[in-house]
Order: sequence, then C-alpha cells, then structure tokens
Amino acid sequence: MTDLRLRPLDWAQDGEWLLAFDGSYSTDSILLIDPVVDGFVLREARLPERCTKRYHFADLRDDVEAADWTAVAIDATGERLGFCIAHYEIWNRRAVLDDLFVLPGARGLGIGKCLLETSLAWARGTEARHLWLETQNLNLPAVNFYRSRGFVLSGLSTDLYDPAQVLPGEMALFFSYPLSPAGHRP
Repeated sequence: MTDLRLRPLDWAQDGEWLLAFDGSYSTDSILLIDPVVDGFVLREARLPERCTKRYHFADLRDDVEAADWTAVAIDATGERLGFCIAHYEIWNRRAVLDDLFVLPGARGLGIGKCLLETSLAWARGTEARHLWLETQNLNLPAVNFYRSRGFVLSGLSTDLYDPAQVLPGEMALFFSYPLSPAGHRP
C-alpha cells in the first residue's frame, strides 16, 4: 500500500481506537491436531459452517504499556488501519510479537506485511535469536500469512486457552522466524 506510514502507539491518543478495534476474522477451515508417537500432525479440515472469531481487547492497555516496540499503520488520510505490539525477553533472547491486527476492510493491501516486516526489523535490532508468536489453529488466515512470510511452526498447546473463552477445538499454535545464525534451523 502506498502512502502508509507507521508511528508508535500512544495510549492517550490511540486507546479508545484500540479498545473498539475490530480484530475479528472468519474462516471455514481449521487445522486439526492429530497426535502421533512423539509428535503431532496438522491436518486442514472444513468446518460444518463458517465461523467468526472476535477478539476482546480489554487488556490491550497492559500490552501497550509493557511493550518494547509498537506501531500503528496510518494511511494518507490519517485513518488508522492496523497495529502491532512486541516485546523482548532477555532470558531466552526471544522477541515476541504479542499482537498484529489489520482492520477487516484493509486486509490484503499489504498493511500486515508492512507491520510484520517492521516488527522483524525491530527484532533484528535486539539480541533476539528469533521472532516468536502465537495464533490459533482456527485462524487459518493468520497461519497462512505467517507461513507465507517464512515463519515455521515451533509448537502447540492443546490447553493454553480457557475453554469458556474459545470456540470448540481451538488450540494455540506457536510460530518462529529465525533472526540470527544461532536461530537458524539445520
């Protein structure tokens, strides 16, 4: 997208917008997790009906305030179209992409790619070995986006989420992108 600029998130300026942000996605598929000896296999399957997942951003202020790096994407008219939030974990030299969201009507315009590339540039400026993130097996649009950008599945959790707050079968998937020779896989 041309005429896109990024600036840091500022809670005083962006808090109300962030709390009202529509970070929902719709999908008609899921990555099923089939256990095998000492591992698992992911298998894409169609859902009986299309579902929509909505995120509640009530704790977003904590993410913004704890972040080491943030960005909001703004178009030429000044409209905010997406944002990302990241932090650095010194104990394992890992940069973590806590949030990356683009408004539904602005998806497919390169905004997510711009936010992700800028996040990677920030992470390369730290001592991080890789940029790590978590998404859901139900969020195939995000899974496909991260895979297309070079992220690789690095793990999963079948019990990370509170069952009262997720859709049936929803599980956490963890992806990483190596940033340094020590972070590269053989």
